[in-house]
Amino acid sequence: MSKKRGLPDSKKMRHSSHFIDTLFAREENTLGKMVSIESLEMNPDQPRKNLGDLDGLITSIHSYGILEPLLVSPLGNGRYKIVAGERRYHAALACGLTELPCLEIPVDSDVQNLEIALIENLQRQDLDAFEEAAGYRMLQDRHSYTQEMISEKIGKKRSTIAEIIAISEIPDEIKDLCRHADIKAKSLLLEISKAGNIKEMREIIDAIMAGKGRETIRQLRKEKQKKHGFKNIEIKADDFPIKMRLNFQSSKIHKEEIINFLHQIIKRIENEEIKLGKNF
Repeated sequence: MSKKRGLPDSKKMRHSSHFIDTLFAREENTLGKMVSIESLEMNPDQPRKNLGDLDGLITSIHSYGILEPLLVSPLGNGRYKIVAGERRYHAALACGLTELPCLEIPVDSDVQNLEIALIENLQRQDLDAFEEAAGYRMLQDRHSYTQEMISEKIGKKRSTIAEIIAISEIPDEIKDLCRHADIKAKSLLLEISKAGNIKEMREIIDAIMAGKGRETIRQLRKEKQKKHGFKNIEIKADDFPIKMRLNFQSSKIHKEEIINFLHQIIKRIENEEIKLGKNF
């Protein structure tokens, strides 16, 4: 039986051992090329910080070679920056390869470099929550991206982007505790980020490890509400005959969350999901 699972004989799978040869066979205007491993440089803004276990990848490269080219951008003088494929690069080094198949892509700026690296890793689901959050934070702080812009580039809802960025605010010592406790769920990490201080963060982590995370989170919320009450703001404009009061059930609300909430309210009113009454 064909291993190509129904593909016509004239077609080759992307990860077929023939894919690289076919891709690099064009003589003119080819984007693919074999690049000396010594000519490749790391991307300092690479969102992935933990390469993970490379043993399986090393074994695969020993058996079949590199099945998918690295994405690189030219630096000049025959040198290239790795945009995507750092794990393949390190595994190839361990295998003793001297050349790697690379696809050269035009990248106009460090921002595009970061975008491509983020998207490539996210599509593979290779980034953990902290790496993903740090990548979004870098786009926001260093390159002046709004959460709406990140949402459009990455293809995730803005509210999701806001939540993931909030995870980046967890102190490093707490991040280390989360890693040691193998806490990976973004929902739990978001709750930890909302804790008022490091002591509460540690309490939540200890409770999660003891199997009582949700219960502890609910208890801390009740204590906060009892101690601090509901936070509220009043929105009004002198030239507009409407005023609005917003009550927050959390002591830590981000501006983007408020904006997203108001957008959702507007959308629901427009779709008549919220009824304003017969006078409107």
